[in-house]
Amino acid sequence: MPAPPAVVNGMVAKQYAVPMQYQVPKVTAMPQMAPQMAPVTGGFPATAYGKAPQMAPVTYQARPARPVMVKNPDGSITQHYSMPPQYQAMPPVAAPKHPSAAAPAPVVQTQAKATSVPAVAATTPAPQAQLAAALPVPATVPATVPATVPATVPATVATVQVPVAQDEAKKQEEKELAEAAEAEKCGTLWEAAKAGNLKAVRHFWKKGSTVEESDASGKCPLLIAADNGHMDVVKFLLDCGAKTESTDREGGTALHYAASKGHVQLVKLMLDRGANIEAKDDNECGTPLHVAASNDQAEVVRLLLDSGADVKAKDCQGQTPLHRAAPYAHAETGRFLLDKGAEINAKDSQGTTPLHQAALQGDAEVACLLLDRGADLEMKDEGFGETPLHFAADCGHLQMVTLLLEKKADHTVLDREGKTALDLAKKSHRTAVVELLESKSR
Repeated sequence: MPAPPAVVNGMVAKQYAVPMQYQVPKVTAMPQMAPQMAPVTGGFPATAYGKAPQMAPVTYQARPARPVMVKNPDGSITQHYSMPPQYQAMPPVAAPKHPSAAAPAPVVQTQAKATSVPAVAATTPAPQAQLAAALPVPATVPATVPATVPATVPATVATVQVPVAQDEAKKQEEKELAEAAEAEKCGTLWEAAKAGNLKAVRHFWKKGSTVEESDASGKCPLLIAADNGHMDVVKFLLDCGAKTESTDREGGTALHYAASKGHVQLVKLMLDRGANIEAKDDNECGTPLHVAASNDQAEVVRLLLDSGADVKAKDCQGQTPLHRAAPYAHAETGRFLLDKGAEINAKDSQGTTPLHQAALQGDAEVACLLLDRGADLEMKDEGFGETPLHFAADCGHLQMVTLLLEKKADHTVLDREGKTALDLAKKSHRTAVVELLESKSR
Protein backbone atom coordinates (compact mmCIF):
# COMPACT_ATOMS: atom_id res chain seq x y z
CA MET A 1 0.00 0.00 0.00
CA PRO A 2 1.78 3.23 -1.13
CA ALA A 3 2.33 6.06 1.28
CA PRO A 4 1.10 9.62 0.62
CA PRO A 5 3.33 11.81 -1.64
CA ALA A 6 6.20 13.54 0.09
CA VAL A 7 7.07 17.23 -0.37
CA VAL A 8 10.72 18.12 -0.94
CA ASN A 9 11.82 21.79 -0.88
CA GLY A 10 8.32 23.07 -1.57
CA MET A 11 7.68 20.75 -4.52
CA VAL A 12 5.68 17.57 -4.62
CA ALA A 13 7.83 14.53 -5.12
CA LYS A 14 6.44 11.03 -5.59
CA GLN A 15 7.52 8.77 -2.76
CA TYR A 16 7.69 5.00 -3.15
CA ALA A 17 8.40 4.13 0.44
CA VAL A 18 5.74 2.24 2.37
CA PRO A 19 5.31 1.49 6.10
CA MET A 20 7.32 -1.45 7.50
CA GLN A 21 4.33 -3.77 7.82
CA TYR A 22 3.45 -3.63 4.16
CA GLN A 23 5.24 -4.87 1.06
CA VAL A 24 7.61 -2.71 -0.96
CA PRO A 25 6.23 -2.05 -4.48
CA LYS A 26 8.23 -2.89 -7.53
CA VAL A 27 10.52 -0.14 -8.90
CA THR A 28 9.61 0.94 -12.41
CA ALA A 29 11.74 2.84 -14.87
CA MET A 30 11.78 6.57 -14.46
CA PRO A 31 12.10 8.69 -17.65
CA GLN A 32 15.00 11.13 -17.78
CA MET A 33 13.33 14.49 -17.67
CA ALA A 34 16.32 16.80 -17.11
CA PRO A 35 20.08 16.81 -16.67
CA GLN A 36 21.50 15.54 -13.41
CA MET A 37 21.36 17.88 -10.50
CA ALA A 38 24.52 19.36 -9.05
CA PRO A 39 26.37 17.60 -6.28
CA VAL A 40 25.09 18.13 -2.78
CA THR A 41 27.27 20.21 -0.53
CA GLY A 42 25.07 20.01 2.53
CA GLY A 43 21.32 19.82 3.17
CA PHE A 44 19.18 20.11 0.01
CA PRO A 45 20.77 20.84 -3.43
CA ALA A 46 21.44 24.47 -4.35
CA THR A 47 18.96 25.22 -7.18
CA ALA A 48 17.00 28.11 -8.53
CA TYR A 49 14.57 27.67 -5.67
CA GLY A 50 17.09 29.05 -3.24
CA LYS A 51 20.05 27.88 -1.28
CA ALA A 52 19.22 25.47 1.49
CA PRO A 53 20.65 26.11 4.96
CA GLN A 54 23.76 24.19 5.92
CA MET A 55 23.23 21.16 8.20
CA ALA A 56 25.71 19.05 10.05
CA PRO A 57 26.11 15.75 8.18
CA VAL A 58 24.99 12.76 10.24
CA THR A 59 24.94 9.03 9.45
CA TYR A 60 23.49 6.05 11.37
CA GLN A 61 24.74 2.62 12.21
CA ALA A 62 21.96 0.12 11.79
CA ARG A 63 20.68 -2.83 9.86
CA PRO A 64 20.24 -2.22 6.13
CA ALA A 65 17.94 0.78 5.99
CA ARG A 66 14.79 0.66 3.97
CA PRO A 67 15.15 2.74 0.74
CA VAL A 68 12.88 5.69 0.06
CA MET A 69 12.87 6.73 -3.59
CA VAL A 70 11.90 10.39 -4.24
CA LYS A 71 11.60 11.95 -7.66
CA ASN A 72 12.91 15.52 -7.67
CA PRO A 73 11.47 18.45 -9.70
CA ASP A 74 14.34 18.20 -12.20
CA GLY A 75 13.51 14.58 -12.97
CA SER A 76 16.34 13.02 -11.01
CA ILE A 77 15.77 10.38 -8.34
CA THR A 78 17.01 10.89 -4.82
CA GLN A 79 17.43 7.81 -2.64
CA HIS A 80 16.76 8.30 1.05
CA TYR A 81 17.19 5.77 3.90
CA SER A 82 14.58 5.79 6.61
CA MET A 83 16.14 4.92 9.98
CA PRO A 84 14.46 3.18 12.92
CA PRO A 85 14.15 5.65 15.81
CA GLN A 86 15.99 3.41 18.27
CA TYR A 87 19.29 3.57 16.43
CA GLN A 88 21.97 6.03 17.64
CA ALA A 89 23.75 8.69 15.59
CA MET A 90 27.38 7.95 14.70
CA PRO A 91 30.21 10.25 13.54
CA PRO A 92 29.74 11.48 9.93
CA VAL A 93 31.39 9.50 7.13
CA ALA A 94 31.88 10.38 3.48
CA ALA A 95 29.40 9.02 0.94
CA PRO A 96 30.80 6.36 -1.42
CA LYS A 97 31.83 7.52 -4.89
CA HIS A 98 29.80 6.66 -7.93
CA PRO A 99 31.55 6.17 -11.30
CA SER A 100 29.47 8.87 -12.94
CA ALA A 101 29.87 11.44 -10.16
CA ALA A 102 32.07 14.47 -10.91
CA ALA A 103 33.05 15.01 -7.27
CA PRO A 104 32.67 13.27 -3.87
CA ALA A 105 29.19 13.70 -2.46
CA PRO A 106 28.93 13.76 1.34
CA VAL A 107 25.93 12.02 2.89
CA VAL A 108 23.73 14.42 4.79
CA GLN A 109 20.52 14.13 6.72
CA THR A 110 17.37 15.51 5.12
CA GLN A 111 13.81 15.37 6.22
CA ALA A 112 10.75 15.53 4.04
CA LYS A 113 7.96 17.76 5.20
CA ALA A 114 5.33 15.03 4.89
CA THR A 115 7.08 12.52 7.15
CA SER A 116 8.68 12.58 10.57
CA VAL A 117 11.21 9.82 9.83
CA PRO A 118 14.75 11.20 9.27
CA ALA A 119 16.26 10.46 5.85
CA VAL A 120 19.79 10.54 4.39
CA ALA A 121 20.06 11.77 0.80
CA ALA A 122 22.40 10.25 -1.77
CA THR A 123 22.53 12.59 -4.77
CA THR A 124 24.28 10.24 -7.10
CA PRO A 125 21.75 8.83 -9.58
CA ALA A 126 21.80 5.06 -10.06
CA PRO A 127 20.61 2.93 -12.93
CA GLN A 128 17.30 1.12 -12.58
CA ALA A 129 18.90 -2.30 -12.24
CA GLN A 130 21.17 -1.14 -9.43
CA LEU A 131 18.23 0.46 -7.64
CA ALA A 132 16.24 -2.77 -7.86
CA ALA A 133 19.22 -4.76 -6.60
CA ALA A 134 19.71 -2.33 -3.70
CA LEU A 135 16.16 -2.84 -2.44
CA PRO A 136 16.14 -5.53 0.33
CA VAL A 137 13.45 -8.19 0.14
CA PRO A 138 11.27 -7.77 3.22
CA ALA A 139 9.92 -10.71 5.25
CA THR A 140 6.26 -10.49 4.38
CA VAL A 141 5.04 -13.62 6.20
CA PRO A 142 5.45 -12.30 9.75
CA ALA A 143 3.62 -9.14 8.66
CA THR A 144 0.60 -10.97 7.28
CA VAL A 145 0.23 -14.21 9.27
CA PRO A 146 -0.06 -12.67 12.74
CA ALA A 147 -2.56 -10.18 11.34
CA THR A 148 -4.94 -12.92 10.25
CA VAL A 149 -4.40 -16.04 12.37
CA PRO A 150 -4.75 -14.56 15.88
CA ALA A 151 -7.71 -12.52 14.74
CA THR A 152 -9.70 -15.51 13.48
CA VAL A 153 -8.73 -18.46 15.69
CA PRO A 154 -9.81 -17.03 19.07
CA ALA A 155 -13.09 -15.91 17.58
CA THR A 156 -13.79 -19.46 16.36
CA VAL A 157 -12.86 -21.00 19.71
CA ALA A 158 -15.06 -18.56 21.59
CA THR A 159 -18.09 -19.35 19.45
CA VAL A 160 -17.63 -23.08 20.09
CA GLN A 161 -16.87 -22.97 23.82
CA VAL A 162 -19.83 -20.87 24.93
CA PRO A 163 -22.53 -23.38 23.92
CA VAL A 164 -20.44 -26.27 25.33
CA ALA A 165 -20.02 -24.51 28.68
CA GLN A 166 -23.71 -23.74 28.87
CA ASP A 167 -24.59 -27.32 27.99
CA GLU A 168 -22.23 -28.69 30.67
CA ALA A 169 -23.67 -26.34 33.28
CA LYS A 170 -27.18 -27.44 32.40
CA LYS A 171 -26.24 -31.11 32.64
CA GLN A 172 -24.57 -30.53 36.00
CA GLU A 173 -27.64 -28.73 37.31
CA GLU A 174 -29.91 -31.54 36.15
CA LYS A 175 -27.61 -34.09 37.77
CA GLU A 176 -27.65 -32.25 41.08
CA LEU A 177 -31.42 -31.99 41.01
CA ALA A 178 -31.72 -35.71 40.32
CA GLU A 179 -29.35 -36.52 43.17
CA ALA A 180 -31.28 -34.27 45.51
CA ALA A 181 -34.55 -35.94 44.58
CA GLU A 182 -33.01 -39.36 45.15
CA ALA A 183 -31.55 -38.24 48.48
CA GLU A 184 -34.92 -37.05 49.72
CA LYS A 185 -36.20 -40.61 49.39
CA CYS A 186 -33.96 -41.58 52.31
CA GLY A 187 -35.98 -39.26 54.49
CA THR A 188 -33.36 -38.27 57.07
CA LEU A 189 -29.63 -38.05 57.56
CA TRP A 190 -29.70 -41.10 59.84
CA GLU A 191 -31.47 -43.23 57.25
CA ALA A 192 -28.99 -42.11 54.63
CA ALA A 193 -26.09 -43.02 56.95
CA LYS A 194 -27.62 -46.42 57.64
CA ALA A 195 -28.02 -47.10 53.92
CA GLY A 196 -24.50 -45.87 53.20
CA ASN A 197 -25.80 -43.35 50.67
CA LEU A 198 -23.00 -40.82 50.64
CA LYS A 199 -24.73 -38.49 48.18
CA ALA A 200 -27.80 -38.40 50.36
CA VAL A 201 -25.71 -37.84 53.48
CA ARG A 202 -23.98 -34.93 51.77
CA HIS A 203 -27.34 -33.56 50.62
CA PHE A 204 -28.87 -33.56 54.11
CA TRP A 205 -25.70 -32.09 55.58
CA LYS A 206 -25.82 -29.21 53.11
CA LYS A 207 -29.45 -28.64 54.05
CA GLY A 208 -28.41 -28.08 57.65
CA SER A 209 -28.65 -31.44 59.40
CA THR A 210 -26.03 -31.64 62.15
CA VAL A 211 -23.64 -34.58 62.36
CA GLU A 212 -23.94 -34.79 66.15
CA GLU A 213 -27.72 -34.94 66.38
CA SER A 214 -29.06 -38.30 67.60
CA ASP A 215 -32.04 -40.21 66.31
CA ALA A 216 -34.78 -41.80 68.42
CA SER A 217 -32.46 -44.65 69.45
CA GLY A 218 -29.82 -42.22 70.69
CA LYS A 219 -27.36 -42.83 67.88
CA CYS A 220 -25.76 -40.08 65.86
CA PRO A 221 -25.06 -40.60 62.12
CA LEU A 222 -21.42 -41.53 62.82
CA LEU A 223 -22.42 -44.44 65.08
CA ILE A 224 -24.99 -45.64 62.57
CA ALA A 225 -22.53 -45.56 59.68
CA ALA A 226 -19.83 -47.29 61.77
CA ASP A 227 -22.24 -49.99 62.88
CA ASN A 228 -23.07 -50.73 59.24
CA GLY A 229 -19.50 -50.50 58.02
CA HIS A 230 -19.90 -47.59 55.60
CA MET A 231 -16.33 -46.36 55.36
CA ASP A 232 -16.92 -43.47 52.93
CA VAL A 233 -19.81 -42.11 55.01
CA VAL A 234 -17.75 -42.32 58.20
CA LYS A 235 -14.91 -40.44 56.51
CA PHE A 236 -17.26 -37.73 55.31
CA LEU A 237 -18.88 -37.31 58.72
CA LEU A 238 -15.50 -37.10 60.44
CA ASP A 239 -14.37 -34.51 57.90
CA CYS A 240 -17.54 -32.54 58.64
CA GLY A 241 -16.75 -32.39 62.33
CA ALA A 242 -18.23 -35.56 63.82
CA LYS A 243 -16.46 -36.50 67.06
CA THR A 244 -14.81 -39.88 67.47
CA GLU A 245 -15.89 -39.92 71.14
CA SER A 246 -19.60 -39.46 70.39
CA THR A 247 -21.62 -42.11 72.24
CA ASP A 248 -25.05 -43.64 72.27
CA ARG A 249 -27.25 -43.81 75.35
CA GLU A 250 -25.22 -46.71 76.73
CA GLY A 251 -21.85 -45.09 76.16
CA GLY A 252 -20.88 -47.04 73.07
CA THR A 253 -18.59 -45.24 70.63
CA ALA A 254 -18.15 -45.66 66.89
CA LEU A 255 -15.06 -47.74 67.66
CA HIS A 256 -17.17 -50.10 69.79
CA TYR A 257 -19.65 -50.51 66.95
CA ALA A 258 -16.99 -51.08 64.30
CA ALA A 259 -15.13 -53.57 66.52
CA SER A 260 -18.25 -55.56 67.32
CA LYS A 261 -19.04 -56.02 63.62
CA GLY A 262 -15.50 -56.84 62.56
CA HIS A 263 -15.00 -53.80 60.31
CA VAL A 264 -11.21 -53.95 60.38
CA GLN A 265 -10.51 -51.03 58.05
CA LEU A 266 -13.06 -48.90 59.81
CA VAL A 267 -11.46 -49.70 63.17
CA LYS A 268 -8.12 -48.67 61.72
CA LEU A 269 -9.62 -45.43 60.43
CA MET A 270 -11.10 -44.58 63.82
CA LEU A 271 -7.78 -45.25 65.53
CA ASP A 272 -5.98 -43.09 62.97
CA ARG A 273 -8.46 -40.29 63.68
CA GLY A 274 -7.71 -40.45 67.41
CA ALA A 275 -10.46 -42.67 68.81
CA ASN A 276 -9.87 -43.78 72.41
CA ILE A 277 -8.84 -47.43 72.27
CA GLU A 278 -9.64 -47.91 75.97
CA ALA A 279 -13.04 -46.20 75.92
CA LYS A 280 -15.57 -48.05 78.10
CA ASP A 281 -19.29 -48.16 77.55
CA ASP A 282 -21.73 -47.36 80.34
CA ASN A 283 -23.53 -50.69 80.23
CA GLU A 284 -20.78 -53.23 80.95
CA CYS A 285 -17.70 -50.97 80.98
CA GLY A 286 -16.30 -52.98 78.15
CA THR A 287 -13.54 -51.69 75.92
CA PRO A 288 -13.54 -52.17 72.12
CA LEU A 289 -11.26 -55.19 72.74
CA HIS A 290 -13.89 -56.73 75.04
CA VAL A 291 -16.55 -56.21 72.38
CA ALA A 292 -14.41 -57.66 69.59
CA ALA A 293 -13.46 -60.71 71.71
CA SER A 294 -17.02 -61.48 72.76
CA ASN A 295 -18.12 -61.32 69.10
CA ASP A 296 -15.23 -63.52 67.94
CA GLN A 297 -13.76 -60.83 65.66
CA ALA A 298 -10.27 -62.28 65.55
CA GLU A 299 -8.78 -59.80 63.06
CA VAL A 300 -10.11 -56.83 65.00
CA VAL A 301 -8.74 -58.36 68.20
CA ARG A 302 -5.34 -58.67 66.63
CA LEU A 303 -5.46 -55.11 65.26
CA LEU A 304 -6.46 -53.67 68.62
CA LEU A 305 -3.76 -55.66 70.42
CA ASP A 306 -1.15 -54.53 67.91
CA SER A 307 -2.35 -50.94 68.44
CA GLY A 308 -1.75 -51.16 72.19
CA ALA A 309 -5.08 -52.24 73.65
CA ASP A 310 -4.85 -53.49 77.25
CA VAL A 311 -5.27 -57.27 77.16
CA LYS A 312 -5.88 -57.37 80.94
CA ALA A 313 -8.53 -54.64 81.04
CA LYS A 314 -11.60 -55.56 83.10
CA ASP A 315 -15.23 -54.65 82.62
CA CYS A 316 -17.86 -54.01 85.30
CA GLN A 317 -17.98 -57.72 86.16
CA GLY A 318 -14.23 -57.93 86.42
CA GLN A 319 -13.93 -59.95 83.24
CA THR A 320 -10.99 -59.68 80.89
CA PRO A 321 -11.24 -59.96 77.10
CA LEU A 322 -10.22 -63.61 77.50
CA HIS A 323 -13.27 -64.17 79.74
CA ARG A 324 -15.39 -62.68 76.97
CA ALA A 325 -13.78 -64.77 74.26
CA ALA A 326 -13.91 -68.13 76.07
CA PRO A 327 -17.67 -68.83 75.87
CA TYR A 328 -18.26 -67.81 72.25
CA ALA A 329 -15.02 -67.41 70.31
CA HIS A 330 -12.93 -69.71 68.21
CA ALA A 331 -9.49 -70.81 69.33
CA GLU A 332 -7.82 -68.21 67.08
CA THR A 333 -9.22 -65.29 69.05
CA GLY A 334 -8.20 -66.86 72.34
CA ARG A 335 -4.77 -67.60 70.94
CA PHE A 336 -4.23 -63.92 70.01
CA LEU A 337 -5.14 -62.88 73.54
CA LEU A 338 -2.95 -65.49 75.20
CA ASP A 339 -0.02 -64.63 72.93
CA LYS A 340 -0.31 -60.99 74.02
CA GLY A 341 -0.17 -61.87 77.72
CA ALA A 342 -3.73 -62.55 78.76
CA GLU A 343 -3.89 -64.12 82.23
CA ILE A 344 -5.23 -67.63 81.74
CA ASN A 345 -6.54 -68.14 85.31
CA ALA A 346 -7.77 -64.58 85.90
CA LYS A 347 -10.86 -64.37 88.11
CA ASP A 348 -13.79 -62.08 87.60
CA SER A 349 -15.95 -60.60 90.38
CA GLN A 350 -17.66 -64.01 90.85
CA GLY A 351 -14.39 -65.84 90.97
CA THR A 352 -14.82 -67.59 87.66
CA THR A 353 -11.94 -68.15 85.26
CA PRO A 354 -12.00 -68.20 81.45
CA LEU A 355 -12.21 -72.02 81.68
CA HIS A 356 -15.34 -71.70 83.85
CA GLN A 357 -16.88 -69.49 81.15
CA ALA A 358 -15.99 -71.96 78.42
CA ALA A 359 -17.47 -74.83 80.44
CA LEU A 360 -20.62 -72.85 81.14
CA GLN A 361 -21.28 -72.41 77.41
CA GLY A 362 -19.90 -75.78 76.37
CA ASP A 363 -17.21 -74.36 74.06
CA ALA A 364 -14.87 -77.31 73.85
CA GLU A 365 -12.58 -75.66 71.26
CA VAL A 366 -11.53 -72.74 73.45
CA ALA A 367 -11.51 -74.95 76.54
CA CYS A 368 -9.07 -77.29 74.85
CA LEU A 369 -6.80 -74.32 74.05
CA LEU A 370 -6.98 -73.13 77.64
CA LEU A 371 -6.21 -76.58 79.00
CA ASP A 372 -3.28 -76.96 76.62
CA ARG A 373 -1.95 -73.61 77.84
CA GLY A 374 -2.16 -74.68 81.51
CA ALA A 375 -5.59 -73.63 82.76
CA ASP A 376 -6.39 -74.88 86.29
CA LEU A 377 -8.98 -77.70 86.16
CA GLU A 378 -9.85 -77.60 89.86
CA MET A 379 -10.21 -73.88 90.48
CA LYS A 380 -13.50 -73.04 92.19
CA ASP A 381 -15.64 -69.98 91.79
CA GLU A 382 -16.45 -67.79 94.79
CA GLY A 383 -20.22 -67.96 94.59
CA PHE A 384 -20.87 -71.72 94.80
CA GLY A 385 -17.42 -73.22 95.10
CA GLU A 386 -17.83 -75.09 91.84
CA THR A 387 -15.18 -76.30 89.40
CA PRO A 388 -15.49 -76.12 85.60
CA LEU A 389 -16.70 -79.74 85.67
CA HIS A 390 -19.60 -78.71 87.95
CA PHE A 391 -20.50 -76.00 85.44
CA ALA A 392 -20.43 -78.33 82.45
CA ALA A 393 -22.36 -81.14 84.19
CA ASP A 394 -25.07 -78.82 85.52
CA CYS A 395 -25.60 -77.39 82.01
CA GLY A 396 -25.58 -80.84 80.37
CA HIS A 397 -22.63 -80.21 77.99
CA LEU A 398 -21.65 -83.80 77.31
CA GLN A 399 -18.72 -82.94 75.03
CA MET A 400 -17.27 -80.53 77.56
CA VAL A 401 -17.66 -83.04 80.42
CA THR A 402 -15.91 -85.65 78.31
CA LEU A 403 -13.02 -83.27 77.55
CA LEU A 404 -12.57 -82.32 81.21
CA LEU A 405 -12.60 -85.95 82.28
CA GLU A 406 -10.02 -86.76 79.64
CA LYS A 407 -7.87 -83.98 81.04
CA LYS A 408 -8.11 -85.69 84.47
CA ALA A 409 -10.67 -83.44 86.11
CA ASP A 410 -11.69 -84.74 89.57
CA HIS A 411 -15.38 -85.71 89.43
CA THR A 412 -15.52 -86.24 93.22
CA VAL A 413 -14.88 -82.63 94.17
CA LEU A 414 -17.67 -81.10 96.31
CA ASP A 415 -19.06 -77.60 96.03
CA ARG A 416 -20.16 -75.49 99.02
CA GLU A 417 -23.36 -77.45 99.36
CA GLY A 418 -21.43 -80.72 99.31
CA LYS A 419 -22.54 -81.76 95.87
CA THR A 420 -20.48 -83.38 93.12
CA ALA A 421 -20.80 -82.82 89.38
CA LEU A 422 -22.93 -86.00 89.16
CA ASP A 423 -25.33 -84.62 91.78
CA LEU A 424 -25.83 -81.44 89.76
CA ALA A 425 -26.38 -83.45 86.57
CA LYS A 426 -29.06 -85.57 88.23
CA LYS A 427 -30.77 -82.50 89.68
CA SER A 428 -30.91 -80.90 86.24
CA HIS A 429 -31.97 -84.17 84.56
CA ARG A 430 -28.92 -84.37 82.28
CA THR A 431 -29.31 -88.04 81.45
CA ALA A 432 -26.33 -88.43 79.07
CA VAL A 433 -24.01 -86.65 81.45
CA VAL A 434 -25.30 -88.69 84.41
CA GLU A 435 -24.53 -91.95 82.60
CA LEU A 436 -21.04 -90.76 81.73
CA LEU A 437 -20.24 -89.67 85.29
CA GLU A 438 -21.73 -92.81 86.79
CA SER A 439 -19.48 -94.86 84.56
CA LYS A 440 -16.50 -93.00 86.00
CA SER A 441 -17.69 -93.63 89.56
CA ARG A 442 -17.77 -97.41 89.31
